[in-house]
Amino acid sequence: MILKKIKIGNFAVFIQLYAWQEHKIGKNEFLILPQYIQIKNPNSLEFANRKGYPYIHIDESSTHIRISGGIVRQNPIFYLIDEGQIHICDNPTEFKKIGENDVLTLNCTAMLEFLAFGYAIGNRTLLSDIYQVQAGEVIEIDDNGVETVDEFIYDTTPIYDISENELKTKLENVLFEIFEETVNQIDGKTVLVPLSGGYDSRLLAAMLRLVGYENVICLNYGIPYNTIETPPSE
Repeated sequence: MILKKIKIGNFAVFIQLYAWQEHKIGKNEFLILPQYIQIKNPNSLEFANRKGYPYIHIDESSTHIRISGGIVRQNPIFYLIDEGQIHICDNPTEFKKIGENDVLTLNCTAMLEFLAFGYAIGNRTLLSDIYQVQAGEVIEIDDNGVETVDEFIYDTTPIYDISENELKTKLENVLFEIFEETVNQIDGKTVLVPLSGGYDSRLLAAMLRLVGYENVICLNYGIPYNTIETPPSE
């Protein structure tokens, strides 16, 4: 578990994280990444940005904290701003221990959103005054206060005149880059692939084979005598 308290401007910032690990990348500079990202020495903030990871970057010399949700929000980060304090945590139930009132109240608007769509919209959560860092969003904390910035926006991309062969080559290069990095993070562990017979699971098994990873167990599941998915997966 990571516990930190940092004074920035008029704020006292409290960080409490369970599923994260801290890396020292400078004299007074730290990069906090999810535990599942098995990287020995991440050398800079640029590294985390380039990979699209969620992270918390702390520069104690310039009293600056940068919180990124990552491009797909792999690990949730929650925060509470109250009376000169900023609390950052990956477990929202920990906010019960803050202040005199240990009862968390529900956000009625977020509850209606959840009932209608299955999730709360924007940075809201089901709990009042507790917010989440969204995918592609960055929160900057410095002497000037707190600022939220959209670093990555999910928008339509320009249409390029590229041939089918070029598109296939680009896709192949991206797949090999992703799976080679994944294999490095797996670090020899056994990979279990449930084969449904669909394209997703078959792609996983095929790419692991193409990058030369042999410690793989594939299993078939589903209804007995399923003539649609069982034969392809077998």
